[in-house]
Amino acid sequence: MIGAFKMRRRKHNRGFTLIEVVIAISIAIGIMLVLLFFYSQAANLRAQLIQEAERLSTIRLLMDRLTMELRTARPHAFYEATFLGDAQFIQFVRTDLVSPAGWKQGERVSLAQTDLKLVRYSASVDTNAAGIYREEEPLVEMRKTRSASVTVDVEPIKKPEPLSDEIRYMHFRYWDGKKWLESWDGIKPPLGVEITLAFEPPVAAEQGVLEGEVFRRVVYLPGANANHPEFTPMSFVGGTNAIAEVGL
Repeated sequence: MIGAFKMRRRKHNRGFTLIEVVIAISIAIGIMLVLLFFYSQAANLRAQLIQEAERLSTIRLLMDRLTMELRTARPHAFYEATFLGDAQFIQFVRTDLVSPAGWKQGERVSLAQTDLKLVRYSASVDTNAAGIYREEEPLVEMRKTRSASVTVDVEPIKKPEPLSDEIRYMHFRYWDGKKWLESWDGIKPPLGVEITLAFEPPVAAEQGVLEGEVFRRVVYLPGANANHPEFTPMSFVGGTNAIAEVGL
């Protein structure tokens, strides 16, 4: 009786067999692989969402910056072609706050201080330097008494860095009050500017509709209706001599 009980107890206390260990390890490895797969999918999805959010934020920031600067655009009576633009280029004069150095007396300032800035936006399709570029120069006038002509004294600037190399498409249209134009050249700005941005150049479909993800905004320009004498072209101010006296 005692011997049979000991034999039965030994059978119950024996360890796992090799097959059981292998099966258990295989199940554990399978569970780990499934968990790693879902974790990798979740990490990739999170990275894609973050990247898309950053791209949309870039579009929004650029659109807001263009909107803000275009709304401060103004005509300039003593500078020809104040507002220039075509489908992928725009140039205008805007007002800005003068830097604190411009208010200090008795100090020599290397650059002329002015509240007028000449701003340019352009899109480059070059594969080596694709992106949206922005240039800004101080608009400094030098008025001559004899001819009352105006020249812009601006030092050459180096090639600007792109605002974003992810945005590969930019398109402008100009509203003259009756229809949309593909270009603008004049002292006074248009009543409105349509801005279209995209990460990749869209494909033109039928009836001028663009296929693809594009972001569009129409900006109203308050300066287009300015009637201040300073905004009036030279021919309406009262002649060359009057302009020369004002310049003095």
